[in-house]
This record gives sequence, structure tokens and C-alpha cells, in this order.
Amino acid sequence: MVFETILFTGFSTAARLDYSRCALTDDCRTCVRLVGNFALCCEDMKLSTILSTVLIVLVALWLIGLAANIAGALIHVLLTSVLANYLLGRELSRKPRRWLLVAGVGANLLAIVWFKYANFFVDSFNAVTSAGLTLPEIVLPLAISFFTFQQIGYLVEAYDGQKAETDFARYAFFVLFFPQLISGPIVQRREVLEPLHDQRTFCLDSRHVTLGLAIFALGLFKKVCLADPMAPFVNEVFADAAAGTVPAFGRAWIA
Repeated sequence: MVFETILFTGFSTAARLDYSRCALTDDCRTCVRLVGNFALCCEDMKLSTILSTVLIVLVALWLIGLAANIAGALIHVLLTSVLANYLLGRELSRKPRRWLLVAGVGANLLAIVWFKYANFFVDSFNAVTSAGLTLPEIVLPLAISFFTFQQIGYLVEAYDGQKAETDFARYAFFVLFFPQLISGPIVQRREVLEPLHDQRTFCLDSRHVTLGLAIFALGLFKKVCLADPMAPFVNEVFADAAAGTVPAFGRAWIA
């Protein structure tokens, strides 16, 4: 069951071509449909909606956890950000206050500045003043820019009068949807969450399955038949560049 869920999430990832302005929305519909029908097989539509959303969030956390083990990313930073912005968004929707919005946006931006630029600022300061300041090792959390700016947009929408998402599982889906989280784009919440409010999303559609499988197969072909055979040549060019050899224009362009 877990394998099927991850596999179908992969099919959804492959289907992220920009066929229309609603490409991401179609992607979410496909992913939720597949999980809801194959992984859960639940007759109660309301229960299936809830369980499907929760399951996708759990799978996303598992995949992010795998990336965290590989890249040393801090998953707890992501979870803290999700919970804090969810609560802040509900408060801004209930009673819009400019100072609270400014504080929320400022806190999100401060997190980006700390994790992405603190070492740069300290190194620059040391280079100018020879102060010799040091910072503890800062590990960059996975996709911090994407999930931070996406949630800033959510806070602004809540402040402007749009109703905040009351279901935490749906909000977590909005932030943690894995294919979109790690590669973008930054989207408005309605593009992700609207399909979850439509019961038809949880009905299997053979057209979406066929499209997802076809694009997944095309991507696999490109990986196996094009990218893998070119890898030795590309690695050689990068190795020469790292050793100080300037590659020829043609070789550099191809690599």
C-alpha cells in the first residue's frame, strides 16, 4: 500500500506540465484521486476525503524525512513553520491586525535570512573588519524558500479577508505537497486546496491515470536512455573544471 501511494505520487509529479493555468490543480486532483481510490478503497466519501488527505501528508513527511537524512535538512523547522503559520492565518482571518501580519511576515523572512544568509553576512563582516566571528554550523532546511514565501502569501490572503483554512490536514497538504514543495512554483492556496473540497476529486478518472502513466514513462525514458548515457561525459567535464582546466565551449555547452 505504501509503495502504491509513493508510486502514484510519482505519477502525479510527472504530470506537472503546464497544459493550462490550472496544471497544478489538475496535478493535485490526480494525486488525491489515486491515493483515495487505490490506497484507501473507502466507501464512505467523507472519511475517504479525510484519510486520503492525511495519508498524502504522511507520505510527504516520509519523503521529506528521506531527503533530510540525505541532505541533513531540518524537518522540524518545516513542521514548526507549518503549525505557526496555520495558527497565525486563522487569527488574521478572525481579526485582521496589521501589526500581527507584519510580525508573521517578519518572522518568516527572518528564518530565511538566518538559515540562508547568516554565514554569508558573518563571513563578509569578518573579511572587512577581521573580527573573527564564528557561528555554529547552520544546516539549510529543505525547500525553505518555497514553503516560507508560499505561507507568507497565505497570511496576506487571510489578512485581506479570505477565509483561513480551518482543517489542519488540508493546510499541511497545501504546504507539504511534495512534488510542488521541492521544485515550486509558489502558488496561491486555492490552486492546491480547491480540489480537496470537491468530492469528484476522489473519484477515479482513467484519463488522469493514463496521462500520468504516459508522462511518467516519458520521463523514465529520458532518464534511462538519454541522461544516464551522457553522465560519464558530463562528469568528466565537471571534473576537469574542478581541477582548473577550462573546458572547450562546445563541451561546456553540452555538459
